[in-house]
Amino acid sequence: MIEDIIEKLIRTEKRISEEKGDFNLFGLFKRTDLEGAWDIIISASWLSENKREDLTYIIGEIKKDLLVEDLRLLARIVLIKPEDNLIKKLNMAIEIQHGKTEMINTEINGIKLAHVYLITSKR
Repeated sequence: MIEDIIEKLIRTEKRISEEKGDFNLFGLFKRTDLEGAWDIIISASWLSENKREDLTYIIGEIKKDLLVEDLRLLARIVLIKPEDNLIKKLNMAIEIQHGKTEMINTEINGIKLAHVYLITSKR
């Protein structure tokens, strides 16, 4: 099921990047403290100071590709500035664009993660 969601999110990420510009990071993160729920972490220089507007746009784009049952697996969407240490560390460690890289049982910037799928990680 998560593999299907990843493929759909790859389409979403690519469509948004063609319209708005490249992402520094677009990924799906499963924390060890949230059983079964995934966070979408997004970072891009084109994100504005108006997070509500950006979130509304991104949610609308995600809903074009994901089914209601897919959305139930998502806990939240987190927008992070490109200069954040987490983003910088991921960008330095992995470079990928419009694809899929998987990490299991890892710790990044002091955050324990059960599972990560990076769709884009670009400096």
